Amino acid sequence: MKRIFGILATTSLFLFLTNCGGESREAIIPAEDELNSEENTDITEPEYIETNWDWLQSDNNEIDTYIIVEGYIGQLSSMIFTYGDEMDFSLFPRRHQQEGFKISAYAPIGDEPGQIHELKEKYTPDDLKIVCDDGSIATTNDKVRIKGRVRGKYDDYCSVDVQSISKLTDNFSDRIFENAVELTQQIIDDTTQNNVYSYMDGQLSLPISIFSMTGDISLDFKQGNNKGVKSVSLSVGDGPGQMNDIPDNYSSKDLIYRDYKGKELGSSDNIRVYGLWHQINHTTDRKGDFLVEEIVKR
Repeated sequence: MKRIFGILATTSLFLFLTNCGGESREAIIPAEDELNSEENTDITEPEYIETNWDWLQSDNNEIDTYIIVEGYIGQLSSMIFTYGDEMDFSLFPRRHQQEGFKISAYAPIGDEPGQIHELKEKYTPDDLKIVCDDGSIATTNDKVRIKGRVRGKYDDYCSVDVQSISKLTDNFSDRIFENAVELTQQIIDDTTQNNVYSYMDGQLSLPISIFSMTGDISLDFKQGNNKGVKSVSLSVGDGPGQMNDIPDNYSSKDLIYRDYKGKELGSSDNIRVYGLWHQINHTTDRKGDFLVEEIVKR
């Protein structure tokens, strides 16, 4: 099935130096002996703090703190901005997570370790390629460890200048499911409950028409946990917790997806979906989206 993906935009910053009379001023360049002095070349390694995601959201996380943290690379959004010679990618605490608190990790554009490959003007989710310290490539849903400097802290994310990145083996543990709550109608109706890690039990099926914007497909979901959720979003891919792409002329047999261990399932299987309840608008009947992260057969 032909799907719509993202558009790359560029943001440039220009700096002009003028004096009060409107004339340009020459930059003052230090003499060569000053540049080569011991004082200017003595660079000490910053002190890094091994952190977790609770710490990142706390008041302990301050700008200019040097951190080490592990997480999963999020999928590309439908609009990506480059800032001069750098670009950012998202890092989340859970695999396949798309919303909630995240890290916006900034790295230079290029093909060297610690850099991000330049995106085409019209890109697909598979085009995200980050070069790790050892030369290996990390992409969407890969688990990584980054070292960097916190450059900004906000309610729903913090921004980090990446100075080192390593790809990790994903030893996924189903203990993460213990943190999920049942998605009840009470949670859906509560406007203070947003980005809730939750679960529902039911069956997936293909809708009459399919539209995908950034690598997700919305599927019908028959469940009894609440009255508000009729469909869920599942990411397209060949890994655990993902579904195969759907052909243009499809039938129910074309619905193939995988549980969190990678076992293939279909429309007749009873499952539990774990993911994020994300509010969108409480003035309409559709109050939010459920973004599937993991699937367990029941």
